[in-house]
This record gives sequence, C-alpha cells and structure tokens, in this order.
Amino acid sequence: MSALPIVEAILTADAGVTAIAGTRIFYSVAPQGAPRPYIVIIGTVERDEILLAGQAQYPEGLVNVACHADDFPTVEKLGNAVIAALQDAAGIYRGKAATLSREDVDGFDFLPADKVHRRVLGFAVRYR
Repeated sequence: MSALPIVEAILTADAGVTAIAGTRIFYSVAPQGAPRPYIVIIGTVERDEILLAGQAQYPEGLVNVACHADDFPTVEKLGNAVIAALQDAAGIYRGKAATLSREDVDGFDFLPADKVHRRVLGFAVRYR
C-alpha cells in the first residue's frame, strides 16, 4: 500500500474540501476536460524499506496535493481547506493507522496553456 489512498480517504471525507472540489479528487493526473476546481494527489517518495527496518515499523510516504482552479481566490481557498484537512491528521484510514504532517512544499503557479491556477502542497504520511 502507498500513502495515496490514505490522503484520498481524508480529503473525500472532509466537508471543507468537498464543498469546493466535490468528488473531483484524482490520482496522478486528472481526466482530460475535468471541470475545475479539482485535486490531484501525487506520490513522490515511499520510504518503507528504510523505516520498516527500524524499531517504529512505520513506512513513510511523501505526497504532493495539487489543487487546480480557474482563479486564484478559489485555488487559495481549496489549498487552505486541504491544509486544514491533512495537517496533523491522525487516525485509521483505509484500515491503516496513519499520522500526517506538513512538508515544506507550498507553491502557486499559473498554467497559461489551460488558464489554470494551481497550488501544490506537500505532506508526509506515516502509516502501518
């Protein structure tokens, strides 16, 4: 298992996130023509080989959450809702005990070809 389903479970259950993005939460890439706003969950690193050998037995996944919207205020609001949902989350998600923390990724950009505003946020997910 990777950390991605854990992040998806938290985001799809959060009223603040779903009020903005609805059920439009995707892995790796959004379908072509998906209506905005939406979220794309991207796994960047899975460190299970290293951490499973230690005493804690917790693998860790680094996950980026990319928020996409037609305008800056919406993408900023969606990013803030994602932070509120994921920052310091702890519990049982998809049958795994997990804790989440913020990583040092928080960036805004604009994709001119599609006229899309984007905010990318990073999180570390420890689970077992």
